[in-house]
This record gives sequence, C-alpha cells and structure tokens, in this order.
Amino acid sequence: MRFLFIALACIGFASAITPVNAQNKDVESAVLSSPLPALNKPTLSVGFDASTGRYGDTDPTNTFVVPLSLRLPVSSSFTTSASISRVQISGPNVVVGADGRPLPGVGLVRSSRSGLGDLSLGATWEIPIKSDHWSVQASSRIKVPLGQKSKGLSTGKADYSGKVEVTYIAFPFAPFVSVEYQVLGKPAGFELRNPLNTSIGTAWISGTNAIITSYDYNRSISPLVKDGHSVFGAYSMPVSKKVRLTLYGIKGLSAGSPEVEAGAMFSLTL
Repeated sequence: MRFLFIALACIGFASAITPVNAQNKDVESAVLSSPLPALNKPTLSVGFDASTGRYGDTDPTNTFVVPLSLRLPVSSSFTTSASISRVQISGPNVVVGADGRPLPGVGLVRSSRSGLGDLSLGATWEIPIKSDHWSVQASSRIKVPLGQKSKGLSTGKADYSGKVEVTYIAFPFAPFVSVEYQVLGKPAGFELRNPLNTSIGTAWISGTNAIITSYDYNRSISPLVKDGHSVFGAYSMPVSKKVRLTLYGIKGLSAGSPEVEAGAMFSLTL
C-alpha cells in the first residue's frame, strides 16, 4: 500500500542523490503508493532522468539526473526516506529549483554545469481508516540545500512541503488524487512563491505489474514562468525477486513544464 518519508541521515556517496522525480513528479512515490504486494520493505533505488524544455525562454534547457534514494519502513504505516542526485544541466542561466524544476536565473548566458544536487528527507504516514477500499496518506518533506548555488545547481535555501493523497482501491484499478503545498526558501535575487501542486490519475494493477497514468498541475514557483500542466505515464514490473524496474515518461502541456521527459528506475528490496 502507500508509504511516506521523513528525515534520515545524509548518505555519503561519490555521486549525487534526490528523489527520482520528473519535474516535481516523485516517480518512486507514485509506484510505492500503488497497492502492489510486498512493497513495504527497505528499498534502495537508482535511476536516470532526462528532460528538455524552454520554460518561457527562447533556448531549451536540458537536464540529466542520476538519482539515488533509500527508503526505510519504520512500521506498517510509517516510512522514512532520503534521496539525492547527481545533476547535469545545460541551458540559459537557470538554477535547479524546488524538486529539480528549472528556474529562470539572472542573465542570458547559456552554460553547462554538473554536480551534487540537494538532499531530500521525507516521511509518510498511512492514516488508519476502517475501509478495505480507501487509502489516505499524509507526507512531509524537507529539501536540504547541499547543491552548489554558485554553479546554479541549488537555490541555497531549504524548502518544506506537505502532501495528502487519497486512493480508492477497486482491483484492478486504483484511482487517486493528491494535493501538495510547498514552502520555499527565499534566496537573494529571486522572487519565489509557494506553489500548490495537484495530481489526479489511476493505477492499473495486474499481479506484481502496474501501469500508472496521471494529469499533473504545478503552480509556477516564479512569476517569470507559466504554471505547469503535464501528463505522466509509467510501467513498473519485477525483473527478479528483489529488483523492480520502472519506466516512465512525461509530456508537457504548457511552457511551465518540460516539453518531454523520460527516465528509468531500478529498485532493490533489501
């Protein structure tokens, strides 16, 4: 069933980590939130994510992210997580904003840079309700600014978020809706606003396989960029008793979203 995250300790890896997210789409959470069997176990995940978009600029910004995350269930209803990513970004002078979303910066110089991204710590609580069909989760997350602000890989400020997700389980389908509110740090030189993000979609479950689709809305974190509208699709399947592979893609419907994004994630049950 569904799980959540809170603070763990920093994991020292040579390469970087943050949630596997498709411009604010936490793919790992979307998969683990699906009512798939035997997912409430410690999980180590690694993947890659590539995207391109103009985000209101004339030139495209291309990003390539290699995320690593660790998820530890504390109980059957409470889960913690930590994640970080190695980020490579090429495009106009932008920084990686909250949850990896490009944010217009100051100046018009196109540049390429790479390095460690921000650390994300989270916690998820499955709210107990007397129903076999309904699942309600509350989660929180904090972004610890470990990425280099001087290289345009972080805002240099901590961000906080809270989310509620409701799922109706009626096999083989599990429609869901989520609402998230983020409180962003205010770096000097940037006018950021706190966004409200929503998602509505469904999972189709067949044994240990899942197909997940959703429509996602992300309020712009900058007045210089339009709100984000996009559609998301993922296919998750086991490749062995301990390893799960998830393939996903996103198609942006507005200038505030990536034009195209795709990625893959391998999750190892510990």
